[in-house]
Amino acid sequence: MRSVICLSLVFVMFSLVCGCGISRPVSVDKRESVQKLVSAAQPLEFSAALLPPKFNSEEPRNKYGAKRMPPEDVLTSELSSALRQFKVFTKVEILKGDYDPKTDEVAEETLKEAKEKGTDLLILPVVKRAEVFYIGTTGSYIPNLILWFFLDCCSWFVADEKYGYAFEGNFDIVSVHTGKKLYSIPVNVEVSGALDDFQRGWKIWGIIRVPSSLNDSNWDCVSQTLTPHLIEDVKEAMLRGMFVNFAAYTKTPEFAEVYKPEVVAVKPPDTTPKPPETQPAPPPTTTPKPPEPTTPEAVETPKPKKPTLYAIVVGIGEYKDVRLGKPAFTVEDAKEAEKVIKGLKSYEANVVLLENATKEAFETALGKVNECDLFIFYFAGNGATAPDVEGGKQFLLFADADMKNISGSAVTLEKFTELINGVKAKDRLVLLDAGFNSAAAGRTIDVGELKVTPPEKFAFTEPKFTALVACASNQTALSSSVVKRGFFTHYLLKGLSGEADENNDGALTVEELLNFIKPKVEEQAMTEGIEQTPTVVGETSVKLLLKEEK
Repeated sequence: MRSVICLSLVFVMFSLVCGCGISRPVSVDKRESVQKLVSAAQPLEFSAALLPPKFNSEEPRNKYGAKRMPPEDVLTSELSSALRQFKVFTKVEILKGDYDPKTDEVAEETLKEAKEKGTDLLILPVVKRAEVFYIGTTGSYIPNLILWFFLDCCSWFVADEKYGYAFEGNFDIVSVHTGKKLYSIPVNVEVSGALDDFQRGWKIWGIIRVPSSLNDSNWDCVSQTLTPHLIEDVKEAMLRGMFVNFAAYTKTPEFAEVYKPEVVAVKPPDTTPKPPETQPAPPPTTTPKPPEPTTPEAVETPKPKKPTLYAIVVGIGEYKDVRLGKPAFTVEDAKEAEKVIKGLKSYEANVVLLENATKEAFETALGKVNECDLFIFYFAGNGATAPDVEGGKQFLLFADADMKNISGSAVTLEKFTELINGVKAKDRLVLLDAGFNSAAAGRTIDVGELKVTPPEKFAFTEPKFTALVACASNQTALSSSVVKRGFFTHYLLKGLSGEADENNDGALTVEELLNFIKPKVEEQAMTEGIEQTPTVVGETSVKLLLKEEK
């Protein structure tokens, strides 16, 4: 018995030294990732006003969880401090204004106050989900259970339970000058940590009764413990969105069209003394000269306007849900596709690049497309087919896709078709470097143990566009470690650069593009022992102009 007590005391000392709960967070200014971001960024030439966060919440997703919003005043203060500290804007004000978190409609009084403060932009933090939840026990749980049995109070100091805090929302940016929404920065942050009994909140016999016995008081304690960690991660996500995504968007015509600052040029009064008025002398009488003969002037024929092209280029190289993998070279593919599309000099081109875009970021960008002659959508990332028991639908996976909820977090090809059909363009061209057979290879994912039967054809329902896909619906899309590019994208970009123009007439048809890409991709895939057949779906009348019309 004495030896047991001695061992218990030793374990107590070890637990007090090593088993304590989560420590203080690393502040954003000390994070290497933020230091690199800020050193490479330029301050935005706008002034901004931050409004208080609004909680447009959804119900908890976890069985053992509770909605908990970070304290409004703390969150507002921390966000404004970060914006000022890193000089994101020329000036940052805090307003106690009002707005609708569902529509981003700002009250007239708030816009008026923002104008009086001399600000250009309103920042609206809209929180869609703020939830604390129980994850499970740590490796200290069993030893701590023994410690609790012998020496109850000592077990209070051991962090044997793990909790999380999830935060999802947007930083919506509105123009003070027009009252219209300019941009939305999605934020999806989750922190977790092992907590001891003090950090989790007191609970009689909690070591046995948790998590079923957790009440509001416990969730309050968990929230208070994890809030500092959560806020630091939210601040980093906000800074990254401002310096990278929003900064790039401010240079687009779409931003200028909605932002529209009210600039009124005021002519200074003329203070030069005027001479006294005198009566004008009568004009001298002269004999009128006969008109000189005129010769017709040469009329210059105006040069025809270039057709307009709008493109959205998406590369997904990293997923929030790590089970969805990291498809190789997809972001690099997207960056190179952006260059090639911009290089089509026969068009007035506007190309938007979205790296690791969320589903909402994609839909937001699509909603900002102006009417044009040609619309191009390029995607490099993972595709998937849901298990047979879930309907076997095909999906495009954006960065926030969730393996547990593919149907709710990804974009079905049916929905994708509806969105692309809605773009106001004479011609629409979709280029997908993704696979859909849900095998554990290439640019697709294995959705688990449930049976998956890839459909024989793609689920584009009545497409009003041409889709050129990297492979057949029951295949996957491969990448090359030699050229560091997807097989499909490698030859697609060569074709778009002019190599696919068979008759050299300066106009590239979909048929010419497919004839160029297909045999080369099939040959490359066979070296890997896999079949990959690029496929065309939908209309085939789209033509790409490679040479400027005279």
